[in-house]
Amino acid sequence: MGKKVEKEKNEIVEEFFRRNDPKDIKSMNDMYTAWKSFFAPAFQQLLDAEMETKLRVF
Repeated sequence: MGKKVEKEKNEIVEEFFRRNDPKDIKSMNDMYTAWKSFFAPAFQQLLDAEMETKLRVF
């Protein structure tokens, strides 16, 4: 893996822990919930872009 990709991965993890105190994560369910809320905006943008692209085709 390139240094840029590795740096970006580290930045994502650091941002995740800035938003979520590790002391508050007590179970896998807590971790799942934290990751889901952290990535939800990105996934929503991807879904919106996909829908917009499909609507333009028709």
